[in-house]
Amino acid sequence: MATTTVHRVGTALATSGLVIAAVVLAGWSAPVRVLVQVVPGAPMMTPLTAVLLMLLGTAVLLRARPVTRRVAQRCGVGLGLLVSAGAVVVLFGYLSSLPIGIDRLLFVTQTQEVRGTGRSSPHTAIALLCFGLTVALLDVRPPRFRPATPLFVAGVTVSLTGLLGYAYGVAYLHSLDRVTGMAVHTALCLLLLAGGISAARPDRGVAQMLTSHGPGRVLARRLGPVMLLVPFLAGVLSSGTNRIAGAVPQFLITLVIIGCVLVLMAAVGHVTTTVDAADRRLRDQQAFTNTLLHSLHSGVVVLDPQARVIDVNPRWCELAGRPADAMLGARPPFPWWPGDRATDLGRHLAGTMRGDVPVRTEQCLARPDGSTVTVLATIAPARNADGTTLAWVCTHTDITELKRVEAALRTHTDELERANHELADSNQLKTDLMAMLTHEIAQPLSSIVGSAELLADTSSPEADTPALARRIGAAGHRLTRMVSDMLLMFRLETHAATARPQPVDVGELVTTLVADLAPADDLRHEFDVGLHAYADPDHLRQILTNLVTNARKYGQPPVVIRAQRIGNHVRFTVRDHGSGVPDEFVPHLFSRFTRSETMAAAPGIGLGLYITQQLAQANGATIVYRHATPHGAEFVLDIPAAQIPAFSREAGGRSGVMSPG
Repeated sequence: MATTTVHRVGTALATSGLVIAAVVLAGWSAPVRVLVQVVPGAPMMTPLTAVLLMLLGTAVLLRARPVTRRVAQRCGVGLGLLVSAGAVVVLFGYLSSLPIGIDRLLFVTQTQEVRGTGRSSPHTAIALLCFGLTVALLDVRPPRFRPATPLFVAGVTVSLTGLLGYAYGVAYLHSLDRVTGMAVHTALCLLLLAGGISAARPDRGVAQMLTSHGPGRVLARRLGPVMLLVPFLAGVLSSGTNRIAGAVPQFLITLVIIGCVLVLMAAVGHVTTTVDAADRRLRDQQAFTNTLLHSLHSGVVVLDPQARVIDVNPRWCELAGRPADAMLGARPPFPWWPGDRATDLGRHLAGTMRGDVPVRTEQCLARPDGSTVTVLATIAPARNADGTTLAWVCTHTDITELKRVEAALRTHTDELERANHELADSNQLKTDLMAMLTHEIAQPLSSIVGSAELLADTSSPEADTPALARRIGAAGHRLTRMVSDMLLMFRLETHAATARPQPVDVGELVTTLVADLAPADDLRHEFDVGLHAYADPDHLRQILTNLVTNARKYGQPPVVIRAQRIGNHVRFTVRDHGSGVPDEFVPHLFSRFTRSETMAAAPGIGLGLYITQQLAQANGATIVYRHATPHGAEFVLDIPAAQIPAFSREAGGRSGVMSPG
């Protein structure tokens, strides 16, 4: 029930009480006896009581106004205190037995003419005193309790007891004698004003019971009307029983019923308070849990034992890209887990059933807009005291940025490792180069220096000028080749030596190569006619030259060169008939500055095959070594074949001739 509605109901009740009192006052002025004495033979409402009730009703209406209306609030407090003062005077007259005569100050003539007019009863005075103080102390709240609450309960009890006295026919509950007592419409008017007092502050008391939604308040709202009707129905039954039997004293039945009602009301009040306190604690815990759940930076999904979504937090809605209403009640397979993730979920849930260790797994969430979010999902069971799984709590932490950082870190690490390898290779190259220069260059330089000294010494009998000149020339050519190989190696290392592939006539290349490698008595060659390779001509010529030179230097004649078409490639094979390469040296065959111990006596710096492999790779070719049958070394070079139109090829097939150069 809304607060404004409670205010309206309270205003209506207070106004009704005020109107009843005004009508009674008008009945005294007329005079109209039925207005002042509703029940024949019962006590009347005295003019003083009517005036005090009107003042009390006005005070209630003023106090029901907003607390910001300070003037109205102060007037209401003053009228409440005035009503209490009038009630105190009446009670003082009863206690002191002094003829104060306050009851006969109003309508003196009418009260003298109407027979049976008595004084205001102490019951009415007590109720007016309690209600007047309640109105005055409505907003006073000392540290422990509100004094208005017990005063209000006392006033309601007196008024309700008086009304029950009429219902049960027990006069002493409302009157001292036939003329001095609480009139029936006085009791009714007091209860109406009590309702107005309660509605003046809807945040506490009976009004709070009517407006709040706690289980205790619901219980009180349902049992309250029953408790109010029971005593009146019991009174009707009691009166009927007494008229029929007359055996049981009427006042005993009345006292028992009233006592039971009061005990029941106290029990209901205690139960209501206890249930409301428990409900308040529960709601506070739920509010705290919801606040905690909604404030988490991780997305949280709560599943029931059947894996149905029963709760989500706002962060999960952000991660999944879906509103909470679209996910609550969903069952596997979930649309935000693509592919076979539903099977994974079932496996993970089964895993948590077998132990208390949470399951952690990386998941890729699919959003409605097609994007994905990488999360670290943790699935843990929520169990009660006996170990029964009540729910599963799935937390999801966005690790998209972490994955991006990890990928960048891996890339950076790979770059560092590559740089370290390059640095290590450079250091190794420097070391190998220094060793090579120390050994390989020293020999030709010594030969040149020695020959030059002999030429300078004209008196020496060994000064054969032509022979010394040839020795100096051979040493110089050897140094030139070494320098040329090292320069080419450096260009290959820095990727400065780029290939410029073009169609190359294989037959012409092989024939020219054999002719240039004089003497060619130890060379044999064969090739398919019209065969063309797609490579840099200079690179291909140097590759074949290095292979033939290597075969001549370390193998035995004859050296055979073959070229044939294999699919989309041209295959060159260069074979010698020596002992071949030792097995333990094969893995190092194409490394720079490496030579087998069995070949150390032959001249060279160990760069020929390394340069050969680098040139082959630059032209998209592959080169491998294999043992020849029955003996010897064989190098196989596969290089892309050039696509030459058919009409431009020469007719014929393989030369079929093993010819010397």
